[in-house]
Formats: sequence, structure tokens, C-alpha cells
Amino acid sequence: LTPIPDSNQEEAKELVAALPVDTEILAMDVIDNLVVIGTNKGLMTRDLDSDKLVPVDGLDVPVHKVVYNKTIQSLIVATGADAETEGQLVIVCARAVVSGVPVSPESVSELTATCH
Repeated sequence: LTPIPDSNQEEAKELVAALPVDTEILAMDVIDNLVVIGTNKGLMTRDLDSDKLVPVDGLDVPVHKVVYNKTIQSLIVATGADAETEGQLVIVCARAVVSGVPVSPESVSELTATCH
């Protein structure tokens, strides 16, 4: 590999994650120094300090969109339909994702049904 000249560093991009060939990156967002990656197999995270790539337990369906909402400390996640599941919009606790504990997705329709 040839190093990128200093004059081109401003336009250089960093490889976010190297995944197996059967895993496709569909979406990404950032929580502080943690990249949250939506794939065709669920959520994964990459810590930018340690470069460690970790699957998130509790959500193993395709994730087509992930948005971090700092105000409510949550990830809003759009899951896609596959052969076994229907697509839906869910909320996941961002603190659980950051700490590496299994997540418990909550359907957005269930959350808004009790709001007045």
C-alpha cells in the first residue's frame, strides 16, 4: 500500500469496519466515540479508541436505518423485513448499546399508543 500524501489527507476516508462477505453494512450513526453499524444481520458497534468490533445482542434482524437521539438517550432503529420477520420501527436504549449489554427493542407503535 502507498501512503496518502499529506496534501490529500483532508479528503482521505477511514475504513469503518471489515466484515465477512455475507454481512452487509446498511446504516451507521455515532454515539460519542462509538460507531453503531446496522447490518443485514443486526447491530454492531466499533469503538474508535480500541478499534474493537462487537455484535449487539438482542437485535439480530436487518437494520436499514439507525439514528441516535441524544435527548432521550436512545437509538431509533428501522428494521427491515426478511424471510422470517416483518419490518418495524423500534427504540433501543443507547446506554445499553454503549455498555455492551443485550438490548431490548421496544416497538415505536407500542410506545406511542400510551401517549396523550
